[in-house]
Parts: sequence; structure tokens; C-alpha cells
Amino acid sequence: MQTEQFPVDDLLNPQVISYDFQEYWYGRAFKINSKSNPNRYFNNLVLALTYNQKNFGRQPDVVLDPSLYFSKEKNWVGMIGFSKQKFYQDTFLFNFEIEEDIPYGENIALIIGHQEKNSTSRMYSGISVSYGKKFKMGYFSGVAEWGSFYNSGSTEQTTFKLGLNYFSPLLHVGSWRFRQFIKPTFICGNNRDASFKDRLNLLESDGLPGFNSRLNGVQKWSVSFQTQSYIPGSWYGFRFSPYCNATLGSIAGENALLSSKVYSKFSIGALINNDFLVFNSFQISFSYYPTIPFEGDNIMKINSFENNNLTLYDFQLSKPAYIRYE
Repeated sequence: MQTEQFPVDDLLNPQVISYDFQEYWYGRAFKINSKSNPNRYFNNLVLALTYNQKNFGRQPDVVLDPSLYFSKEKNWVGMIGFSKQKFYQDTFLFNFEIEEDIPYGENIALIIGHQEKNSTSRMYSGISVSYGKKFKMGYFSGVAEWGSFYNSGSTEQTTFKLGLNYFSPLLHVGSWRFRQFIKPTFICGNNRDASFKDRLNLLESDGLPGFNSRLNGVQKWSVSFQTQSYIPGSWYGFRFSPYCNATLGSIAGENALLSSKVYSKFSIGALINNDFLVFNSFQISFSYYPTIPFEGDNIMKINSFENNNLTLYDFQLSKPAYIRYE
């Protein structure tokens, strides 16, 4: 049981909904490495199938959900894909002087699905491609995804996503160490459901943490720049990694994304490590927002940003699912 906030004019109308969700899936990976594999890549052909169903015990008022987005559904999703993954180790990334496994490689997945919802049966197809590699000038990875339902020859709830990720080699200024992170993303939807739940907002992943969800649209872009530093030495076992971050983003309807208002957030903070504590790492941050819709201007927030928001892409294939619209 949960409460959903339905926007009505400039107000939010809370509605309690409840549902039962069941999911079953099975997958099998087949190694296709050649006998001579000096690079020790893990090459896999992956076949997987998912079935899930959602049955609602309590639905919102029809006036608030005219498209019946919150309704019973059944989904079958199959996937065939190829993944090629390897890891290299590096330090001074998301932790202080701790070796971390950095994934790189490539994968491609073809997705075929079928959905039954609101007395309608429709097919689904999608594709996901990702690639990552370490170069002399830094680590680059990217992902491109597309997926759409088909109903009577027309596409519905189409999703297109493009994301990149970069971090620099470890830079030295005296005994201090630095890295630069850059992460741009773009998401576009077409012929989405009329429900507010089938909309993008700047609060979601790869967005602007700290924003509310009332500002929404069907396409958005965001880009995050972060400079991470690592102070040498320690103080009573505490080691400090200060960082500063600037994130920009915009959201719009089906048109005029490039001319829509650009929102921003500026943060400073520190990752603090102490291997002698039970919780050996924690963060503190301060963020400034020039403006937040429905809240005001010149807003300060504490701990609205964490440096692990800049997560790396994975090159593994697992449970098949529709391309996520977020």
C-alpha cells in the first residue's frame, strides 16, 4: 500500500493505492571465449525470459487517472544479448586509496516483449548498446537505448536514451590528487501515456537531486561536472576527499527542449573515510539552487548531493526488462 500524489491544477491530491506484484525470470549465459584469450575477457551469449503481473487491490479515482495507468497488467519480456566485460583496478576514485574494480567492455541486447493491459495486447521491441574503455586521456563509457510498444501498427510509449561517462586520469598537484568527472545524459519519449507517472522529472536518476517532482515533461537533458580531490595524510584516522559539483538540466514537452529553461545546482562537499569505524565512510555536502520551481529562488540544501551519483555503467546483462523511461 502506498500513497501517490496526483497533481490537480497547482495542488497535489493524495490517493492511497495497493497492488500485488509477482515476477519470475530465468536466464542462461553461454561462454563463447576462444581457447586463446590472452586478454581474459568474459564473452557471454545471454538468453533470458521474464514474466510478471501486477494486480491492483485499490486504484485511484478514475477522474485522477483517466488513462487507467494504474491497472492490471501482464508482461512477457525476452532478451538475447552478447556481453564482453573485463575489469581493471584503480585507486582514488569513489574511495580513498582503496583498489576498485572498474568495468569496461561492450554489450548489445535485443528485447522482445508482449503486454496485456486495459483489454489491449501489444508487442514491444527494444535494443540496448553500451561500450567502455580506458584511454590515455581517461576512461570513457556510453550507452544508447531505444524501445517502443506497438499497437495496431502505431508506436506507443517510445523511449530513447543516450548517456556518456568520463573521468580523467589521476592528476597530481604537489602531494594532492585530483580527478575530473563528466556525465551527460539525454532522454526522449514519444506518444507517452497521459498519466503524470509516465513523465520525466529532474528529480530522477541522472538529474538534479533536490528538485521536486512537480516539474515534468517527456524529454530532458542533464550534465554533471565534478572535481574530486584527495587530501594527503590523515587526521586521527580520518581521510578527506573534498569535491565540488555543478549540474545543469532542462526538461520540456515534445518540442523546444533546447529553448526551455535551464536549471542548475552547485555543490561542495567531502567524502570522509575512517577504516576504524563501523561505518567507514560518510559524506557531507552543501548545495545552492538559483531556482527550484514551486519552491523559490536562492535555496540552500544540506546533503542533497552524494558523489556516488556519478556511478559507472555496467557491462553485464541480467534480467530482461523494458527500456526504463527515467
